Amino acid sequence: MRELERDGLISKKILKEDPPKEIVYSLTEEGLNLMPAMNKIYTWELKHMELEK
Repeated sequence: MRELERDGLISKKILKEDPPKEIVYSLTEEGLNLMPAMNKIYTWELKHMELEK
């Protein structure tokens, strides 16, 4: 998660500091730009998983 945050793909918001901590992660605009590519990889994975059965 730290690497994704460092690379600007996700943002981290701490809502509550006291235990238990409440942290929310969300995609940044840069992360959202990767969604079409990630969907293609996901579709490819599903297709190839079925071929292995």
